[in-house]
Amino acid sequence: MKFLLPTLARWLHSVALSVWLGGLLAIGALVAPKAFAVLRGSPLLTLTQANTLAGHVVGDSLALFAIVTYGCGALLLLSNFLLLPYANRPLVIRSLLISALLLGSALLLGLVLTPAMDAARIKGDLPTFDRFHHLYERTSTLVQFPLLLLLAWIGALRDGLPSFPSAPSAAPRRQ
Repeated sequence: MKFLLPTLARWLHSVALSVWLGGLLAIGALVAPKAFAVLRGSPLLTLTQANTLAGHVVGDSLALFAIVTYGCGALLLLSNFLLLPYANRPLVIRSLLISALLLGSALLLGLVLTPAMDAARIKGDLPTFDRFHHLYERTSTLVQFPLLLLLAWIGALRDGLPSFPSAPSAAPRRQ
């Protein structure tokens, strides 16, 4: 059990971190730009129709991803709590704090900003929608993405990065 629990906790941490980071990159860098490009290129749709459809594809993808991020945030917190007795305590506490910030940002995006954007879109209030949309994007790219990378780095430090072999010395060895 002394080996199983920390191994499971590290695995859960790695999976949750990978899913969150991978999903953020996949939707933000692949799905969103491609959905708008493909639909805007359709001769059967006006620009307004294309933007509306692409917005629905991306918005629905983000709504599903929000649920995934809540689960990932919970797994990150759980894995860090499980690691407290086994790993470098200051690093685990930092990881816990960052995980809590990430989960808080996910809840802000999913439970506050998304409904506000939806309400503005339904009302046809484009300036308000754009303001919330830009805040959503900035939170994802300038808050979540760096925090996920920082969490990965702290996890690597916590779990002991292998040291690099030193370069061979040009000086002759003394015997």
